[in-house]
Amino acid sequence: MSAIVKGLALIFMMLLHCYADAHYDVALDFSNVINPRLHGVFKVCIGLFTFMVGFGYSFSKNRNWGYALRHIKKLLIPFWVILLVFTFPFCWDDVTAIGWKKILYNLFGIDSHFNYYSWFVYFYIYAVMVLPFVSRVIDRSPIFYTLLFTVLSTLLMYAAHYVLDVSTNQPAMAFCNCMMMTPAMVLGYLFGHKHYYERLNLNGMSRWLCLCLALTVFIVTLWIRYYRWGWNGFQYDFFFVPLLIGSLVVIFNRFELKPLRVALVQVGNVSTYMWFFHALFFTQAVRWFYQPAITIFNDVNLVVIWAIVLTFVISWLIKYIVDHVSAVLSSVIQGSAAKE
Repeated sequence: MSAIVKGLALIFMMLLHCYADAHYDVALDFSNVINPRLHGVFKVCIGLFTFMVGFGYSFSKNRNWGYALRHIKKLLIPFWVILLVFTFPFCWDDVTAIGWKKILYNLFGIDSHFNYYSWFVYFYIYAVMVLPFVSRVIDRSPIFYTLLFTVLSTLLMYAAHYVLDVSTNQPAMAFCNCMMMTPAMVLGYLFGHKHYYERLNLNGMSRWLCLCLALTVFIVTLWIRYYRWGWNGFQYDFFFVPLLIGSLVVIFNRFELKPLRVALVQVGNVSTYMWFFHALFFTQAVRWFYQPAITIFNDVNLVVIWAIVLTFVISWLIKYIVDHVSAVLSSVIQGSAAKE
């Protein structure tokens, strides 16, 4: 189910970015788009991913620094592969001119010059570093401390905006963003810790009535988000995301939907690679090289479909190669250690 949620969130992300006309260097045909502003609703993908960070952490057995470092490595490997292999060689003049400080910021997503959607890197590092403490506190009184961390992180976000010049201070902006996304993260941990989704029991209701109810909740939630997404920096995804995921849980628990299930799981399994790779189509430094691969069509709808398919195939290949190389290196290292 986690892979299904991540798969849907990744598709939402690509719909959000691929339907934004300002991201294209060539004029595309948007006449067949129902509503040019509709793609903005898919920004809920941010809440889905941040919620899943906390949700997934609730099932971890070892909540310590070792866990944090292992998972940071698992995120940095695909990000750095995209950055070092697929980005830097195609904008080397930018790399040499931007300065070591900016390069360091880019390596951890604080600066997005070389990957527009790299914010998740620093947020994830922050998340797995604070969750060992946060999770232990929440476990004492789950609902109370989840609300307390929600309030505290929101107040810290406001305070940072008031005290620091976040428009020019990138680390300060990163801090504010982490505080802004913390409520969804701790809520995800609460839902995983209390097993709220496992408690959903609609067995007394017919399958088709469950489907109608879940689809209604899903669509109405997105409809509300289209008009009301937040207030003064506080994201209403805090309320929307649990409803969307709950709808998915109900649907996929009552219906096999095998083709859709398999598709979403496969996308979810390579979502990290797809996240960072699809950014190459829109990142100013390298889109001159990558964007023509998806703008072979004039109709933006075809561009979006092709971009998703192409990104999935390439991401799957990259992941396969990276996993194979990592396995070989691990085997070599273990063999050398055994000989010593």
